[in-house]
Amino acid sequence: MLHFVLLAMIQLFSFAACFACSDEAADESRKVSSAEWHRTRERVLKRAGHRCERCCKPDRAIVLTYTERGPSPRMCWKLAGSFWDALGGMEQWYDQTGAKLPPEQWPDKSLARKIWVMLKVVPLGPSEGGDENLIALCDWCRRHLAQLRDPHSQKDTPHCPPAERGMSV
Repeated sequence: MLHFVLLAMIQLFSFAACFACSDEAADESRKVSSAEWHRTRERVLKRAGHRCERCCKPDRAIVLTYTERGPSPRMCWKLAGSFWDALGGMEQWYDQTGAKLPPEQWPDKSLARKIWVMLKVVPLGPSEGGDENLIALCDWCRRHLAQLRDPHSQKDTPHCPPAERGMSV
């Protein structure tokens, strides 16, 4: 009986050792792909001017955002934070395509919520295709990507005008 218990323990330990080896190999693979992904992500963000390619929100900025709910949701945003609030002249709201909104369409600031923008790099289709298949989007645009697509085109095109992508934050 003791023989069977020892044999079972040896098999269990050898299985655990094999499993640990495969985990180490997977961790090493993740490190390589993670480093490669960071380089790819930085290239895509640089191409996008570190702005959402849909609504032009700047990466790692604090913005006020307001969303109208409904079958066709509409979002607008403006830069926020103590620096922008101190500059009274920077009061400008933008819509979900990055276009400036006229003052009569600005939402009530008390209804807006303050968020931290962290751009995500997402594929537009199948993973093949390199950087051309990747787009930098904020969370709102990423969640609404299917609704924002041009129904007449299979390829998604950025809405943020290049001139707006270059504006400094």
